[in-house]
Amino acid sequence: MSIRKQLGLLLLLLLVMLPAFSVTAAAGEAKLAVDIFGGLPVPLFNHRVGGAIVNTGDAPAYNISLTLTITGGIDRRINTTVEHTLEELAPGTGYGFGITETRGLGAVIITLSASASNAENATRTVKGIQLWRFTWVPLSWIIPLPFKDLIPWLNLPPGQYTH
Repeated sequence: MSIRKQLGLLLLLLLVMLPAFSVTAAAGEAKLAVDIFGGLPVPLFNHRVGGAIVNTGDAPAYNISLTLTITGGIDRRINTTVEHTLEELAPGTGYGFGITETRGLGAVIITLSASASNAENATRTVKGIQLWRFTWVPLSWIIPLPFKDLIPWLNLPPGQYTH
């Protein structure tokens, strides 16, 4: 058998066998969405400021870092940061955490940042008011998280999205 026939036969064999050994790519990707919630001004209820992260994609997010910061107040005396890490966040699931020991008076800026090894970063910054232990973020409990990105006019101040 000549070399030309052997190379042709080898090429044909490779073309026939290659699809059997191909690797399928991942079907989806992770996408992070974050939101910030103020406390409820009712005694014995939630008086903290909290943040929530949701994986709205169709693949798990891995190695997630979360940072929630509240700064401001009279003479800028309020400066609290809480950090969390998660190994994995499955599609359609969320995680919430908060700052419980903030005290002070005045206007505050609250920022929640989330990053993952396989998703784009997500950040949300809102303005609020600190009244001793109570942090008020206007409209934070009224508009559900999924609707804030779907209906543009709901993204009006006090919040600004940055994806």
